[in-house]
Amino acid sequence: MRTLLFAVLVLALILPLRADILANGNFADGRAHWKGDAKDIDTGDDLSNPSPQGGVTITLQKDKWTKIYQTFDTQEKNVQYSITFTLSSDYQVQENSSNEGSGSMQGSVTPGLDDVEGMPYIYGYSLGGSWMLVVREFGSYGSSYLHPRPDPKKTDSQTLTGEISGLTASAEKIILLAFPPGVGTITLTNISLTAEDQ
Repeated sequence: MRTLLFAVLVLALILPLRADILANGNFADGRAHWKGDAKDIDTGDDLSNPSPQGGVTITLQKDKWTKIYQTFDTQEKNVQYSITFTLSSDYQVQENSSNEGSGSMQGSVTPGLDDVEGMPYIYGYSLGGSWMLVVREFGSYGSSYLHPRPDPKKTDSQTLTGEISGLTASAEKIILLAFPPGVGTITLTNISLTAEDQ
């Protein structure tokens, strides 16, 4: 018994704790702490076909971007992101989507991204079917824009990961995950930010 306890203790010391910086990143509490276009998964009354534990669904719109976002506090300057999701069989986004040629006035905010609290100026841009991941720091103009790209032909679970670096130590930030115009749904089961290993 002592050997097992010692092994567990050593393992705990070797593996760094990587707590999620975001609240309810696994959506165990549905949309709690998240804002935007996400809806709770409809479990229905069919007990023989239970829905996955946790998760929210985004239904894409043909004429505007959709999004999910959250404010959070961290002093970390470099973080890892992870997004786990499944795409519906009819999922398809506009391959090249931006404000240009959309009929909106030059300098206007992208439709669907014009009501994000704390981010008054967001210009949606997608190339090759990519999404848009933005981390913006309140009280400064510092922002990180990334363009994770899912595999549109894959309908089982996918996870996209990457690094966000160069953040300042200012406490309050906002994370936005935005999806270009299209059809189909995205079921999100996890969005996490974790501190990079030092």
